Amino acid sequence: MTTSKLDVMEKTRTKPPGTPLFIGAAIAGLLHAAPSFYWMCGGMWLLDTVGPMAVKLQQEGNVPVRFLLAAVFIAKVTGALVPLIDHLRPPAHAWVRIVSWVGVLVLIGWGGYGTFAGWQRVVTGKASLDHPIIAGHTYLWSPLFLMWGLLLCGALFVSRARRQKVSAA
Repeated sequence: MTTSKLDVMEKTRTKPPGTPLFIGAAIAGLLHAAPSFYWMCGGMWLLDTVGPMAVKLQQEGNVPVRFLLAAVFIAKVTGALVPLIDHLRPPAHAWVRIVSWVGVLVLIGWGGYGTFAGWQRVVTGKASLDHPIIAGHTYLWSPLFLMWGLLLCGALFVSRARRQKVSAA
């Protein structure tokens, strides 16, 4: 195949609407999953930002804790990649979109509440960012859940418009 034919093929390919948002949501989800994998392998870094119980359980090194972390990791990776893969391989499956919308509600609800509550406690003086758990949830974990949920929400909304146009035609 000549270069000109490849150029024409590349120019005619279009990404479905919402693709950048789906990619952003997948990246946010994978960023959230990475520490779970690290902790599953026995790592301790940033674990104190989750809570003292997490640190204690990790130090004890119980096998059930490793399995729990493996399940959390698999759930996060699945939640991050399945909507993107489904979007890129049309037609999109209705069940994936429904589960993704439920995920959006959970991610935005959990992340929004954690972020807002963390900042409210800091601003009112009820908590200090000097405590790793407060800093972790206020600066990192909850905002990352919120960002993941907002990106996925935007992706589902934008790609929904495309589905309506296709079905109406």
